[in-house]
Amino acid sequence: MSCGALNRVPRYSIKRIPECGKCHAPLPEHVAIKTTRKLYPFRGLAILAVFGGIIGWGLRDEIRETLNPAPACTTPATPRPIRWYTAEDDVAPFTIKTASGSDYFVKLEDASTGAPIRAFYVRGGSTVTNQVPLGTFNLKYATGNLWCDEAQLFGPGTTTKEADHTYAFNELSHWTVELILQPGGNLRTHSIPRSKF
Repeated sequence: MSCGALNRVPRYSIKRIPECGKCHAPLPEHVAIKTTRKLYPFRGLAILAVFGGIIGWGLRDEIRETLNPAPACTTPATPRPIRWYTAEDDVAPFTIKTASGSDYFVKLEDASTGAPIRAFYVRGGSTVTNQVPLGTFNLKYATGNLWCDEAQLFGPGTTTKEADHTYAFNELSHWTVELILQPGGNLRTHSIPRSKF
């Protein structure tokens, strides 16, 4: 230092500037410490930015679909599909009941691999029963008013959901799923982005 004093500098935080014990002039510091001290008053904004980035990453599919909505369906498809994605024998009965109004495209996926197994188009207000393979499946459905195709589903107005629990089909089972909002209903679902359908 200009005063000629020798200083033994103790450990200090970014909130404390080291100074000469004799003349109280600031002591030299590493550039990283100086930079950190300048940014320290804005630490709250940095934390918010980190959490905002984490949340944004988790919601990236929803944000992408909001910014890039599906194109409008100009030529409604017909006939409406029943899809066999795999060649297993259909053994166990599966009944779907729907509320009137919107139509539904219901899909079963293998619970362990996520591979699609079967899908059924069900008109609003109707009940259908089909046979499905044996296994444990996730249930997803898309709903809307104007069916386009399996890529566009019901166009920009499509709602896509997934059941919270799996369905195990065996030789003795007969699952009935009612896609009808009702008091005391036990079909718990959560919304999923179209890209996850």
